[in-house]
Amino acid sequence: VGDVARILKGIPVARAQDYAKTGAGIIKTYDKIQNLLIGEATQFLIQVHVGDTIKIRTPKSEFLVEEIKDDETVVVKELDVSSKQTQEVNAVYKIIPKLDQTEMYTQVWNVLRDNGCVGIFPEGGSHDRTELLPLKAGVCIMALGAMAKYKVPVKIVTVGLNYFRGHRSVSYTHLRAHETPEHLVCRLLL
Repeated sequence: VGDVARILKGIPVARAQDYAKTGAGIIKTYDKIQNLLIGEATQFLIQVHVGDTIKIRTPKSEFLVEEIKDDETVVVKELDVSSKQTQEVNAVYKIIPKLDQTEMYTQVWNVLRDNGCVGIFPEGGSHDRTELLPLKAGVCIMALGAMAKYKVPVKIVTVGLNYFRGHRSVSYTHLRAHETPEHLVCRLLL
C-alpha cells in the first residue's frame, strides 16, 4: 500500500489510535458528578496530556482529558455518555494521544490551491453495517481551509459504495456520486 500511495502522491495521515499505549496502573473509579477518573498506581503527570483520550475496554468508555490534577486524578469529559453517576471501574486503560495534523492540512490545502484533487475515506475502512459511521470534521476543515486561505473554489463530491456480496472476493458494487452545490459550500464560510 505504501508504494502505491507514494506513486499516487498520497498525503500521509497519522491516526491517533496507532500511537495508543497502555497506561501504568489501573483506573479505579469514574466519578461522573465531578468528571474525574481516579487511578491507582497511575502516572498521569508523565503519561497523559490535556487533549489526550483515555480509553477503557470494560466497561467500554472513552474520556477526553481536560485537566491533570495529580498522578492519580484527571478531570475528563465523557465521550460516550452512557455510564452511571459514579462507578467502580478497576480496569487497565489505553492513552490515545491528541495529534497535531497541521502538516497534513497544509499539504492538502496546497494541492487544492494548485487545482488538484484529494480523495479521502472519512469512515476509514469498510464495514458491514447498514448505517453511516459518525461523520468527522476533516473534510470541512480541508475544503474551508483552502477556500479561506487561498480564495479558491473547492468542490466536494460525496461517493457511496455498496457491495452486494462484500464477503466475496468479487462482488457487484453500486457507486453513487453527488456533488455538493457550491451555494451550500459557500454558506458554510459565512
